[in-house]
Amino acid sequence: MKCTSRISTFLIFISLASVAFGQAKQVQPSVAQFRALITEQERQINAQLQTAAAMSHLKLEAGTITLFNVNGAKMFIGAMGGDSSPITNLPKGIDVAFGFFDLGQDLHGANQPLPAGVYTIRMMASRQDVDAFLKEQARPPAPQNRGNLPSITNAQAEFVDVSGKVIAKMDSVITVRSLDKQSINNRSHAVLVVPGSGRYVSFCIPLPYGHSLCYGLVGWHIEFSPF
Repeated sequence: MKCTSRISTFLIFISLASVAFGQAKQVQPSVAQFRALITEQERQINAQLQTAAAMSHLKLEAGTITLFNVNGAKMFIGAMGGDSSPITNLPKGIDVAFGFFDLGQDLHGANQPLPAGVYTIRMMASRQDVDAFLKEQARPPAPQNRGNLPSITNAQAEFVDVSGKVIAKMDSVITVRSLDKQSINNRSHAVLVVPGSGRYVSFCIPLPYGHSLCYGLVGWHIEFSPF
């Protein structure tokens, strides 16, 4: 009986202790804690992406590495560092960015043509299209056309894997973002420029769900797709 009584008392004690611990007040994580978590995640991703780029003999502009999660499409991407490239080199191909891409599925549930992985993005355009673009952007615009910026609408973005193989090609757009001959100093790192003009050139690559990944004066950003 004594043994049974002791066991009963012990079980009651355990039960009360469990209730007491179960009712312990939970503390909402602070803004500072969330920011610290995000900062640490970004630091780790930045380091991994820079390491992956270095293994492919590429250098990224540190301040341009950005994380996106858009409708299930996940991207960690940075713009190429070093000197800006004139768009006259587009027929040969210009490496503009490097990153990890996992585009998920399209609206119909089908897998994207680009398998998840690490890729260099190489922008391409024909000599004919580049020459026409240069001629158009050099012409003083009529006042009614100032909103219609010169573009190469049938450029292509090649996704090149770590072995140097082109895994996918996507139609892309290359656009002058300003008709004013403004300096690109103190702005986001310029990857593509119009030779001799100081004009910044942006590029956009289509993504699932009607969006495009673009790089321009404000760095990386998502736009509604022009495609």
